[in-house]
Amino acid sequence: MILYGCLMSIKDWKEYLKFEKDKYKKLKCTKCPAIGYNEVHFNHYGFDHIVYKNGIPRPRYEVVNRFMFLSHVPKALKTKNSANKEEKRDEGIFSKHAYFWTIRFSVNRHLHLRIILRKLGDNGRIHFFSVMDE
Repeated sequence: MILYGCLMSIKDWKEYLKFEKDKYKKLKCTKCPAIGYNEVHFNHYGFDHIVYKNGIPRPRYEVVNRFMFLSHVPKALKTKNSANKEEKRDEGIFSKHAYFWTIRFSVNRHLHLRIILRKLGDNGRIHFFSVMDE
């Protein structure tokens, strides 16, 4: 699958991203015990962060891997009872702060994921932001 992602034509790559975006839009918000049973939403921030980093497209193999890892995120959010890390950062030109949570999840002996959740400002909704292997 990784090689397939690297070898896709631009047209196939765009179709692949559309397919993944359609799947992503079907993800339902999930109550997460690790963050006090608050709802975690799947919005454009998470999708965009899988495909881009600071507005620059990620390597195709990395995007394909992250979309494969994404299938494990809802289960991890529903079953993990604690976050491994919580952090508050000031972001952006208006110094709006953001809250981040890191949740680690072992799929099996060989695949360990790190899931990042984010909340923008004090009144924002918590949303999925990223997933990667460790």
